[in-house]
Amino acid sequence: MRQWQWSNVHKIVFFHQPFDADPLLAARFNRTAPTGGDKHTVNQASNPQWTAFEQRHLPLYRQIIDLNDFAKSVWTAAPGQSGILGDRHYDDTIEQWRRGAYSPMLYSVQAVDAQAVSRLELRP
Repeated sequence: MRQWQWSNVHKIVFFHQPFDADPLLAARFNRTAPTGGDKHTVNQASNPQWTAFEQRHLPLYRQIIDLNDFAKSVWTAAPGQSGILGDRHYDDTIEQWRRGAYSPMLYSVQAVDAQAVSRLELRP
């Protein structure tokens, strides 16, 4: 019993619709991460089947807005910014989100330009 850990059985599943219905595709597209919480906690984690430990409902996007200085606002989201399997941003924010860590929200053009790694310009 000393080795029992809630996070070994209590996990969030970031499922990719419609591939979640097929076990082979789900294994490739879905991601999991250990979670705390349940349907009665602040970081609510639930499942329509209340007996299941596999969580499918959680607050995936969180933000803290500093109304005094928007440049100090932060955010986090999971599982990633891209829905494209194989893209480096497909699942790159899961660990940050799980730890409760945040990224800065960039409000000024200068702040965005300073952090940009590429630029896509669409012209008519």
